[in-house]
Amino acid sequence: NDTARYHGVWYRCITAHASTSSLTPTNTSYWASAADSSYAWNRTTAYAANAYRAYSGAWYKCLVANTGQSPNDTTYWTSSWANSSSITTGTPVVYVEATITIANNPNSRTQLRAVINPEPLFPNAAGATGTLIITTGTGTVDSYDSTSSSSYASQRSAGTNNYSAVLASNSTLGINGTTEVRGYLSWPTPAGGISSGTTVKSATSPANPNVDSTRISRSPYVPQFDPLPTGTLSSAFSSSNFPMGTEITNPSSTGNTLNLGTPGGTVPSRYYYNSSLTLRSSSTFTTLNINGPVILYVNGNLRTRTGTPNGIVNITSTGSAEIHVDGGIRADASSGGFNNQTSDPKNLVLISDLATTTTQQLAASASAFYGVVYVPYTTYSSGLTIGAGVEIYGALSAKEITFSSEATLHYDTSLRYADIPGVEQPYAITEWRRLPQTELATMP
Repeated sequence: NDTARYHGVWYRCITAHASTSSLTPTNTSYWASAADSSYAWNRTTAYAANAYRAYSGAWYKCLVANTGQSPNDTTYWTSSWANSSSITTGTPVVYVEATITIANNPNSRTQLRAVINPEPLFPNAAGATGTLIITTGTGTVDSYDSTSSSSYASQRSAGTNNYSAVLASNSTLGINGTTEVRGYLSWPTPAGGISSGTTVKSATSPANPNVDSTRISRSPYVPQFDPLPTGTLSSAFSSSNFPMGTEITNPSSTGNTLNLGTPGGTVPSRYYYNSSLTLRSSSTFTTLNINGPVILYVNGNLRTRTGTPNGIVNITSTGSAEIHVDGGIRADASSGGFNNQTSDPKNLVLISDLATTTTQQLAASASAFYGVVYVPYTTYSSGLTIGAGVEIYGALSAKEITFSSEATLHYDTSLRYADIPGVEQPYAITEWRRLPQTELATMP
């Protein structure tokens, strides 16, 4: 009876099992969906205590046997409960009530009910609160679902389900060259900005014109939430309350491999490096291996550089990384870059809270980039800069974004529902309804 949110839907565990990737919440032998009508609460059904039923997107537990009592009645039902480990589980639900008093008339009482969930940080393939520019080249911006059993290539060849990428700018959006956008463009300025070679289409868009007007929005949404810790990382380092974890110290020699994290760990291991961390053969470290769940704080720049061998960050098959940088995030051309061997963009989160002109850049390296990058305050002249030849699986969000050549960006649609570690995502309403008089909630 644990609950979990998956792709925006709440599921309840109906058969206890160990965590494993093959038993995702869509596996009906182990999970029940709140959207499945066979589990829906019914007014005419008698329910015993400890029965579980779905109601308007949320799961409820029966407290007292009843027939016809609404799940909004806290005498009979609850939307949260303690599991066998005494951990509270359940769907967050909010109620609000208004009573209108009119002279010589009965009071009018109205209630609204809302299911709330963390607001997504990456609803766009690339989102800029300022300018987003694709400088030139022949590129592709499309989408896929990393949680699907089929690969990106298979989803692309299917030709019907990878048209959900959004390029969004709160200011100026410019596309040059011959970029194919399988999805949407959203920016407030109605004139110009798109070259004649740009195509913006859905799976059912007509061959002409190149830009399907139904895929253009003038209401961009580029969320900008506070990284954690709130404020600059450098100031957090000076605070005795900041849980930095284990300090990474420099060995006496150069060209070393740094291994962080424990394979199979359930709680991230915390580490910090109180300086800039440059990875290359002539530096203290050449290779950074993330072998388990890790939170890493770097009080300076994080950079992979060319050398013999090249500097590289490896997210191994058992690893995941939440990396906070008080400086620039930079993968130099022809370096090892960021090699996410899990191929899950959610397993590599790069965050820089720096509001200076320090370079923020991903250049073409030995591997495609699977991850997300969040640099909301950069004042670097071209913002987050993506070099020629870089292939990205995931999403980008920054104050400014510049593709210095073509844009090859495959948006992972599972990011629309993901809780991104290291960022304070506020709760937002994902579903709401006005309650009928027969289903009013118990209010204080």
